[in-house]
Parts: sequence; structure tokens; C-alpha cells
Amino acid sequence: QIFHSLEFMDNWPSDDRRTRIVFITRDIDKNYIEETFSLIERVAKRTVEASTINP
Repeated sequence: QIFHSLEFMDNWPSDDRRTRIVFITRDIDKNYIEETFSLIERVAKRTVEASTINP
């Protein structure tokens, strides 16, 4: 399973409200995760750029 369901909390546990993504992995190379995020960022950027083009 690559993604697990989201967990929503009733309250923030501290004043630090930054978003975090936690990876609990077994036999997955760190570079694979970093490359996957890089790909997601590139696709998201192209998607935003394509949606703002005026015909």
C-alpha cells in the first residue's frame, strides 16, 4: 500500500501548524520518494501553467 487514509485531528497538538507528510517505509529507497515528489511538483506546475493560458 503506497498511501494510507488521512487522519484528521480534533485540535492542533501545538502552536506549530505546518503541514507534515510522514513516510513509514520498508524497502523503499529515499531517492524513489524524492524523485516521485519532484515529478508531482513538475506535473502540478505544468497543470497550473496550462490552466492560466488564455486562448
